[in-house]
Amino acid sequence: MSRYDTISIPTEWLPEIIKKDEFWDSISEWQTKDLNNEYDMYLFNPKSKQMFMQDYELELVDKPHSIFGKTMEMRLTNKVKQLFDDSVMCSSMPGTQFYQIKLSIEKGILTDIKIIKIFNFKREL
Repeated sequence: MSRYDTISIPTEWLPEIIKKDEFWDSISEWQTKDLNNEYDMYLFNPKSKQMFMQDYELELVDKPHSIFGKTMEMRLTNKVKQLFDDSVMCSSMPGTQFYQIKLSIEKGILTDIKIIKIFNFKREL
């Protein structure tokens, strides 16, 4: 079974032809291949373009009114991906347009975004 990770990219970094799509918010969501052998969410620091991975940690917390008096709670944490060097293919379809882009990441910093494919799914009936 294939798994996909999610990469969040500020819309202002995208090529102009993609930014014109009226469905984009200030942060665009893209699917990509599994980069870490489990489902992960990646994002970039808006100033440094440093790549981060959002991850969950479990913590044992006292809950006096629960069955055992304790429960496990998940907390979201960010981890810097400093050693990540790769080109990553990403896809998204915010409306009737399908976009495929290629991200170049060197030492965990986004260096380039290239458009690979734009396909229009809008069809007249």
